[in-house]
Amino acid sequence: MKITVMEDIENFRCYYHEHVQEVVESIIGYGTQHFASTLIVRRLKVLDEILKKWNRNEEPTQVDQGIVSELFFEHLTDNIKISVCFENYAKAQLIKHGYLVHEIKDKLKTLRENQKKMPVRVEEFKAAIQIENGQYFSDGLSSRTLNYNRLLNEPSYNIVIGYPDSILSTLNMINAERNKLHLLQELNMSLSDFGVLRIQELWNFIETHTPFILPFESTVRLH
Repeated sequence: MKITVMEDIENFRCYYHEHVQEVVESIIGYGTQHFASTLIVRRLKVLDEILKKWNRNEEPTQVDQGIVSELFFEHLTDNIKISVCFENYAKAQLIKHGYLVHEIKDKLKTLRENQKKMPVRVEEFKAAIQIENGQYFSDGLSSRTLNYNRLLNEPSYNIVIGYPDSILSTLNMINAERNKLHLLQELNMSLSDFGVLRIQELWNFIETHTPFILPFESTVRLH
């Protein structure tokens, strides 16, 4: 469906001028709610206790086995929710610091190529397109936003986003898992002490860097 002139102008103003703070808070809030709703976060303290029992070679109870089975089968769904959270956080940081999160159209070839390697400032885009009617989406921007893989793997983007190396490593691992066959031993690794520590680190990052969470009782302190 083709957007009207007024919708085009309002969309651009909303994302990149008049409502930046509201957009940033909405994007991050949506993502953090997804992360908070993951089973792994809601069961993290319990899982930590189960792993301690296993490390002491104690026999797991039926309740323990039920929780682990549930975590196995929610693993992929949880990974998708975690990726949504961190993709939204990354794009919110770009908007907050004055960069585009929408892909530049082919008609601005040089700027589009630049955007594949580094973030492009809103003002740089406006200067390049040089239009007076305000129809930035119709004339120069796609409705698609930047690819998550690019945000994770182009260092110039992370200079703005600010993910530590350990966070990037975990996010890349989670993102890669969404596109391959899953074996039980791989899931077992994710529910190991190592996997729990990685989830704790991700949660602590979000808890530290977002001032407006969370709707769940699981404002779980994972320290």
